[in-house]
Amino acid sequence: MRVLHFLDTLGRGGAEMQALDVARNAADHGIDLTVAAGGGGGLESAFRDSGVEVVRLQRRLPVDPFLALNIRRIIKERQIEIVHGYQPVDGIHLWLAASGLANVRKVLSFQGFIQDRKNRAAAKFVIPRMDANIVVSRGLQEWLREKDNLETSKKFSLIYNGADPKRLVSGGQFTSCRTRH
Repeated sequence: MRVLHFLDTLGRGGAEMQALDVARNAADHGIDLTVAAGGGGGLESAFRDSGVEVVRLQRRLPVDPFLALNIRRIIKERQIEIVHGYQPVDGIHLWLAASGLANVRKVLSFQGFIQDRKNRAAAKFVIPRMDANIVVSRGLQEWLREKDNLETSKKFSLIYNGADPKRLVSGGQFTSCRTRH
């Protein structure tokens, strides 16, 4: 399965850490993953070290048609089957990029709360245009419906997130809180 993850930046955030965990484990699960980002950040080297292809793009406008064209080029060149974003603005760019392309499914994950009105408006626009939307908890799904007035009863699936256990293994720098000294 050929998948494109698009992230606005590769900064150190919750969605980026989840995407990095997926990148580190993709090959073991038969996923040919490409990560494209509209900007760099503190996790860029970790993504490159994960073994997936990383394509660095640049977003110049809040909704950037040139960025969408570059994403579309990646989708076509790599014969991507699924595009996946983590923020409403990611979803808009993926929707623009994949519109009209046969056999390309669009997925948007909601990892946490939507901070401002602009992003809520973007989410309201893009949710029905996705083939699937993912929430990481029922509580978040209810919050998005009740507080942000988003339609979460259709095309939404629950996939619990969590840290990759490999990331939690101590490198000798940390002594377990459970061990008495």
